[in-house]
Amino acid sequence: MGFCTFIVRFYLIIGFIINCVIGVACFLIASSIKSFNSDFLVVGEYKEAQLVIAIIFYMFGSLLVISTLSAMVGFFFDVRYLQIVFTFLNIIFFLLFLCIFLFTVYADNYVSKELSDQNCTIGPLKVTNDVFDTAQQYWCKNIDVQGQTVGCPCNIQNKSQWSPDDQAILSTYNGISSTGTNSVDSCAIFQQELNGNSDEVQFLKLIEETFECTGICKGDIIYYFSDINRGPTDTTQGCYIQIRDYIFYWLGLCHIYSIVAFSIELASTIFTLINFWIIKKNKQKQNKTQRIYNKDID
Repeated sequence: MGFCTFIVRFYLIIGFIINCVIGVACFLIASSIKSFNSDFLVVGEYKEAQLVIAIIFYMFGSLLVISTLSAMVGFFFDVRYLQIVFTFLNIIFFLLFLCIFLFTVYADNYVSKELSDQNCTIGPLKVTNDVFDTAQQYWCKNIDVQGQTVGCPCNIQNKSQWSPDDQAILSTYNGISSTGTNSVDSCAIFQQELNGNSDEVQFLKLIEETFECTGICKGDIIYYFSDINRGPTDTTQGCYIQIRDYIFYWLGLCHIYSIVAFSIELASTIFTLINFWIIKKNKQKQNKTQRIYNKDID
């Protein structure tokens, strides 16, 4: 029994440390969620949920750390009610992390389904892709519309950044001039055509700055929503692959975190219950020894 007690106590020490690490990880996740650029969240409801989720993780992390420190006192100074509270909370933590794990599995399948169309004819990126299509009609172009010249003349100051082949493509743009603008932000006709899609514009600007590409399911050799004089885009295929990989990267991290966390919480719960069983057996043994001793005295 002594060896089993040693193993259980040794695991509990390691488990307490890991529990605290998981709690600190909750703080880091909450901080990341809070500082996450909300322009990536085109849907308004997601932006509103961002702060709420961050607060939940802050509270969850605090509860993990506090309960773990209390449990250390409970187990090593034999404070029974702290042990019981810790065991109860451990079961709750295990179930919560299991829910997070199941949610990441669901989210992975959901995102795979929603981003299955690389042509952006359906799914959440369709509206954003439509905004880019609108910009593409006017950017770096002078268009004759009912006898009036409209569009967004652009100002490319140094064409040498583009390859000879790209420069040949640039020569087909009829709106490159020294009086042009550096992005569609200053394009009056584009602003008129937005129809309330300012969130999508911020999203398109952000993905240009983050992934160095433009558009969603089709791209171009020039930037639209950020400074055109940054040079050519990394790819003319659009940002679809980069966006998808970025989402799956974060989902993967959440997936791994939840697996590790609920495995640790499950193991902690099991070893905590074993520890209770050992304590009970030791007390039964002590009581039996005491009864035999008392009988011998009598």
